[in-house]
Amino acid sequence: MLRTMREPPRLHAPDSTLSLFTEGYTFASDRRRQVGADAFSCRLMLEKAVCIGGPDAVEPFFDPKLFKREAVLPRRIRRTLLGDGGIHSLDGEPQRLRKAMFLQALGPHRITEFREIFTRHWEAAVSDWTRDKSKGTVFFDAVRSILCGSSCEFAGVPTSEVDAGLCDDLFQMVDSFAAVGPLHWRGRMARSRRERWASQLIHGVRSRTIPARENSALHIVAAYRDVDGRLLPDDVAGVELLNCIRPIMAVTYFAELAAAVLIINPVYRPELDDDAFLESFVHELRRYCPFTPVLGARPCRDLEGNDYIIPKGVLTIIDIYGIHYDERIWRDPHAFIPDRFIGQDAFQSAILQQGGGAHANGHRCAGEWITVETLKLIVAGLARLSWRNKGDAGSLAYDLRRIPARLKNPVVLEFA
Repeated sequence: MLRTMREPPRLHAPDSTLSLFTEGYTFASDRRRQVGADAFSCRLMLEKAVCIGGPDAVEPFFDPKLFKREAVLPRRIRRTLLGDGGIHSLDGEPQRLRKAMFLQALGPHRITEFREIFTRHWEAAVSDWTRDKSKGTVFFDAVRSILCGSSCEFAGVPTSEVDAGLCDDLFQMVDSFAAVGPLHWRGRMARSRRERWASQLIHGVRSRTIPARENSALHIVAAYRDVDGRLLPDDVAGVELLNCIRPIMAVTYFAELAAAVLIINPVYRPELDDDAFLESFVHELRRYCPFTPVLGARPCRDLEGNDYIIPKGVLTIIDIYGIHYDERIWRDPHAFIPDRFIGQDAFQSAILQQGGGAHANGHRCAGEWITVETLKLIVAGLARLSWRNKGDAGSLAYDLRRIPARLKNPVVLEFA
């Protein structure tokens, strides 16, 4: 008997955009449970959309032969987090060549250099924290400053160009990408300021009025030639330079979670001397922390699966948060289990904070290795320091209506 393929169950609401923004991370998972399926149809931003999740959603969604990213990113996210003309909206050969540029600037061969830079910035900050013991250190704010300084130095940005204003702007781009109202507009203004700034840096390097360290991101992006053999326009190159610097600010959210975990479970501290445990701890941070809620793409053709069809070109949203907390994929997903990944080889395909698929030709972030290394350095550094939480008792509770989510109880370090 032939099966009749149909589109996924449809929500009754005329448009679900407001629900997505007000409910936050749980919107897609709650609706999938309501319809009793791993997919549902709705309207988002007045456009027909399909939301998918579950164990079988990841591999096809990140297959570049099945889904494309062109014309997917909402304007509000381009105007805050990602910018226009960058790699996140490319597919095919243009995306592959642009990704090669990012891998040259951020790939695993650069980890040693980054580690040395970050360690120097971390140690200088720790010296300041422990010198002035009269007040606590708000860890979230302190970490983002370290990350900004480290990332900019690693990218080859002249020291004279790095200040507190730059740190605030880079952070606002990340912290406002799903915001509404004043926070959203602060993010847009920060993006506008820093795109002009980055474009001027690129122009200065190309005109040889600003020096660029060879093999730094600034040097690589300024010299990169696109699929047509031409240099990127200054403004587009500026967007890509920001895409080499800005993403590391997201580590701030994962780092605060790490500190909260160590407050609740100080017994983990000595175990973090073991590299296998440390790496597993970091990957569990990446799974557990609710940073990326969803990602979008469009099918290159009609796609069939699980008795449903997704029509070609329809906006398709994958439920990242739901996949990270799916009991069919993870044992006890709402518990933080730091040794969860020890001895596991295939888990990376289900940790989707930085996209999925292959790094070289898929939509997985070229800076993933740097992210993991940064978190390892922060977690190991916290484990070695003697500190306690000056604020409320540690908690892993999040406000899941806020995107990106923040811990309800901020971590404030106090040194004896």
